[in-house]
Amino acid sequence: MCMTPTGEQQVSPAVSSDLPEIPLATSLGIASGSPQTPQVSIAPPTVLDRNMQWADPSWKDKLTVLKTSDEAKYQQWAHANKVPQTADYDMRGFWKDPTMSTSVNQNDHKIHYNDKYKTPLHESFSNESKFVTPSQRNEAPRWNKAGLKKGEEAYQLMLPNGRVILDEKARESQRSKSK
Repeated sequence: MCMTPTGEQQVSPAVSSDLPEIPLATSLGIASGSPQTPQVSIAPPTVLDRNMQWADPSWKDKLTVLKTSDEAKYQQWAHANKVPQTADYDMRGFWKDPTMSTSVNQNDHKIHYNDKYKTPLHESFSNESKFVTPSQRNEAPRWNKAGLKKGEEAYQLMLPNGRVILDEKARESQRSKSK
């Protein structure tokens, strides 16, 4: 716990509460209640290494930190909604942002959270993330929306040169064949 310049108490993203502790504290390498910088060693090196060419080098410092009262509300919401707590998404930022909503991904049929809060640890980190360096936004991967019909969701993440680096439909097809 720390104090803001105005004297309000702030809690790091890994605060414990009366609810069961969520894995985020462990996955980020933060001790409960500690304002330490998250560790990034939990990401597969290829994902983080690839994404850091577009990411803001200080992205960890931009993870959302909530006031104590908001942290308690967030924990209740996350627990009640079984919200995944992973280091590849700034879920507190999503929760705090009134413009955000969830949808069902048409490719894997799971709940999908907007790209805005994906961290460089996410396999589908895109130019829509707030953690992209502004000068790299045009160079970062983007969702291929060409040829989609109204209401269809993009499923290919590609570089500006057209190289596809993630194809969600192909991945889900392979997963369903291997079951």
